[in-house]
Amino acid sequence: MPPLRSTKALAPLLGASLLSCAVTASPALADAPAQAGVSFGNITAGQTLTGDTQVTLNVQNSATDPMTFVQLTAAQFIGTTPPVRLRRQIPLPADCTTSCTVTADLDTTALTQGGSGSPALPVLDDGAIRLIAQAYNANTETAEDMVDALVDNHRPNNVVPGSTTRSSPTAPVGLAGDSSFTVQATATPGASAPAGTTVTTVQLLVPGQAAWPTLQLTPSADGTSWSTTLDTRAIPSGAYPAEVVAIDSNGTVGDPTPLTLVVDHAPTLSLNSGTVEPNALEDTVVYYKYGASTLGCGSGAQYVAPQQISVSVDGTLWNTAPASAIGLPPDCFLHLGGTGEITRPLPYGHHQLTVAITDNRGRTTTATSAITVALPLNVQWTGVASTLIVGLDTDINLRTTITAPDGYSKLANWSIIDRSGSGTSSSSGTYPSTPSWPDWYSIATGTDEVELAVGSDNGLTTDSVLNIDVVPTTATALRLSTTRARRNTVVTFSGHLDQCTSLSTLARPALRNAWALLQFRPAGSTTWTTKAEAVTNVYGNVFFQQKATATGAWRITTATTTGWTGSTSTTNTLTVTA
Repeated sequence: MPPLRSTKALAPLLGASLLSCAVTASPALADAPAQAGVSFGNITAGQTLTGDTQVTLNVQNSATDPMTFVQLTAAQFIGTTPPVRLRRQIPLPADCTTSCTVTADLDTTALTQGGSGSPALPVLDDGAIRLIAQAYNANTETAEDMVDALVDNHRPNNVVPGSTTRSSPTAPVGLAGDSSFTVQATATPGASAPAGTTVTTVQLLVPGQAAWPTLQLTPSADGTSWSTTLDTRAIPSGAYPAEVVAIDSNGTVGDPTPLTLVVDHAPTLSLNSGTVEPNALEDTVVYYKYGASTLGCGSGAQYVAPQQISVSVDGTLWNTAPASAIGLPPDCFLHLGGTGEITRPLPYGHHQLTVAITDNRGRTTTATSAITVALPLNVQWTGVASTLIVGLDTDINLRTTITAPDGYSKLANWSIIDRSGSGTSSSSGTYPSTPSWPDWYSIATGTDEVELAVGSDNGLTTDSVLNIDVVPTTATALRLSTTRARRNTVVTFSGHLDQCTSLSTLARPALRNAWALLQFRPAGSTTWTTKAEAVTNVYGNVFFQQKATATGAWRITTATTTGWTGSTSTTNTLTVTA
């Protein structure tokens, strides 16, 4: 018998004097042994125990480390439960300083308290039992002995086809459909039962489940096989630990035979409706549930579990693939592609989607939903790139162009949010208005993040972001040393650049390190030509010298950068004479 480690206490049984004890002291010795010990006195390995059995324990105490009590444990598998230990503490008498004998009654015929309509079941099965004796000093174990024996109370035997074994108490005996299934068993009297003993009753018990009554199995004509048909229509899907118990003509209750009953009403499916993109089936899921039971999401072949998933569109099979359970209760789901992939895109428009799940017992459940296949709208800011540079105190007209890549979706609503260092503002609208912000105004320098969200009539949303860098404005002035000069005379051109960084001040600091271009346009022409380039000094000034070769207009211009806006001075005319 393997080691038994589980610790399930059965308080009612201990209270019913399963183990009772008496203590007998032996004569005291002059010197107590240094090493404590405990051993069985009258139980030997393989001994058969029947009815009430007197168990004696020989105790050797220690003067240096005296024991205070002995604990006796009877351990055995009981029905569908793990190994059970029945414990009793036996205090040692005060004069047990060297050795003494502890006596306990072990009632192997004790029964549990039966429920309504259920028989009282044996505390100990017929079969292997392990007795363990442990000696304790306070709460510390100091000595131990154990012996494996057999219990035989002539209990009747029963066998359920496909039932569990003591080492595998969770394998199921069978499955039901939506209405019923049948449990069959064979039952015979115990091998050592009195002559003429017969089996009179076989019952099916499902402990702790109010939906399951205690069921009486009906015997066959020769009385050797028993069966009952279970009405499972009102029983939720699930796996239910159960026991089959036989009772003989002497009233002796047999050892419970553990089995697991599995009820399969097929799962309930939950399939979302709505708008999807053509390739969305790959990531779409269907949720399912096998009742509120221990079946969970399907734990493999021994319970109900999804095996195959099929997808149809408007009645036409679109994809089929193997499926396996995903998630933990209550969030069980399957990808519509199962364990494979769906590479076939859906057609645009309105369709009916049907999903069918077949489980490992051959049951198929379907769910349908209405879907719309569409693409999000395309958004394009009109006339601007993804980043726009504008000067402070500038009005611009933000406009967008909306197109439908699927050919039939339409604009339903839109909203624009402008987030800047000076705060947040917004604008919104619905069809037939289009996303725009006339006279958008740059109120402070810095970067404005303009977010646009566009919704289609099919419920899809498109997001777009436009960054607007608001930079200081510049002012450029040009002066000539003369407005009339002879041909080939050298003329001095002086320019000055200022910048405005805030709307709240009139101060215009000089714009230093700005690249300025001196440009000339001959009289009667519309084309400007750059004649010289220079960089402004720390005072924002720039100087050029040019020969007067022809009458025409002159100006200074600067380009827009990430630091300021470009500007052009007013024109000055230089008249050239012969």
